[in-house]
Amino acid sequence: MCGNLTICGYLWAILSILVAASTSVGYYYAEWITSEPHISSVPVSNATNNVYCNDENVTQLATITFTFSTFRRCNYWNFEDGGTDATCYQIVEKCGRYKDFSGDSGIPSVAWQAGAIMGGIGAGLLIMVALVAFFALFIKGIFNKYVAGMCGFFQFLAFGLVAATVIIYPIGFDAKRVQSEACGTGAKAFDLGDCSFGWPYWLSAGSVIAILLVACLSPVARKNDESLYKRGYVI
Repeated sequence: MCGNLTICGYLWAILSILVAASTSVGYYYAEWITSEPHISSVPVSNATNNVYCNDENVTQLATITFTFSTFRRCNYWNFEDGGTDATCYQIVEKCGRYKDFSGDSGIPSVAWQAGAIMGGIGAGLLIMVALVAFFALFIKGIFNKYVAGMCGFFQFLAFGLVAATVIIYPIGFDAKRVQSEACGTGAKAFDLGDCSFGWPYWLSAGSVIAILLVACLSPVARKNDESLYKRGYVI
């Protein structure tokens, strides 16, 4: 390696790449909360091909795991043929984004909508810094004081955005769709009800601490101007 980084700078570069990867993975995967399917006060039974029909005498909840993140979900009820008062329901076994940003088919909570935006911007900023950090490991002079300052600023900004996403995400537990489809009527802001946190949420929470660490390392990641001038590098 022949970049103009200090020993702390090499640590900063490697950690910046790892933090960008962990934050992006945590943001993308849908298992922020997980739950068995739940339809409030609606008994379901006679499952055939993941279609569940109402039965007055039998209550049978499906064993397929439902998961939700800020902008993605895996496995969900299909109510298109009658809404939540329909006689039969179908579980769609696939992962994907919500159809809309808001509305009946959109992200179910304003807090999750804000988290989807902030978390995405935070992950994007960290990816940009990670690219700079990677090239700074091998290319002399690329990591000048202006680039170093911008990288530190972006990382502190990403820290605020990702931390805010992790903090406000539990506010969305009281969304009616989250309650009716997965977490039950006992779910409310900061109370999961019948749901539980999944590994991507904890990965994102841990990444917040790591982002703050790399942001604090950024001011000492670069060799000072005097040592660079002595070696003939152009600042």
